Amino acid sequence: MDKNDQKTESPVSIETHVNSDDLEIENPDLVDIATLTELENASVHITEDTIFTLADVYWETRAQRRLVQKTKNDQVPSRDRRVLEYFEKNFLKMENAFKKAVKSYCQDFEVGRWALNQYGVGPLSVVRLLRYIDVKKTRSHEQLWAYAGLAPKSGPNQTYNSSLKETCIDLGRSFIRHSDKEDCFYGQLFNEELERRTELNENGAYADLVKEELVVAGTRIIKDQPEKLTVDRLRAQAQRYAVKIFLVHWYTLDYKDTYGHEYSTNNKNIVPIPVV
Repeated sequence: MDKNDQKTESPVSIETHVNSDDLEIENPDLVDIATLTELENASVHITEDTIFTLADVYWETRAQRRLVQKTKNDQVPSRDRRVLEYFEKNFLKMENAFKKAVKSYCQDFEVGRWALNQYGVGPLSVVRLLRYIDVKKTRSHEQLWAYAGLAPKSGPNQTYNSSLKETCIDLGRSFIRHSDKEDCFYGQLFNEELERRTELNENGAYADLVKEELVVAGTRIIKDQPEKLTVDRLRAQAQRYAVKIFLVHWYTLDYKDTYGHEYSTNNKNIVPIPVV
């Protein structure tokens, strides 16, 4: 199925009338959606543009919920906290509904079905990947890394897709969050890479890099100063590695589905795609 082809059935037109604080739906033919299961079933026939709109609104809703959550965690009166908790819970319900609404779209694509089976990867991330990754416009996984903002900076004019980068950052955080789960393949990759880089760091493998960054920052190098990267820096590198491997696997599967033959690369550091 071509990602640029829209499903044939048009979305239901909803006319609304606002009276005071009540929202009355005037369209009598609108399907009544009372449960998340009904929502998922009804969403099979909505258009691709609507799917993308729902995905965008999801990210905005999540940002608002996190803002409410942050405010609630601050020192606020108990009455304020109760109100904030109400909106936080309802934002979470909406986020769950968005996931149900777009899941069927993801399952229309082989690479989408594969991604949904990966621990730590959700349907809203998959929708964005389907929306922004086009193997016909990227000649290699290295180009995809650059487009996602994950390639080493080659100059001030280097461009990338900010929405795709945001999705990759979110995926990386999810892999870390589930890295204690054996079923989370990319979380385990994060653990392994963090362990490898930590050992290198302890053995002074990054000493020259640390000195170079101190010079660039204009920081005076002190004798016997530790020439090691911080733990946060190592974790960021390991997170980046796990996401880049995930993108290679995505690209490889999408390439085969698009062109009918295997994608080949000379990169010897690419690990095999997890079988699900």
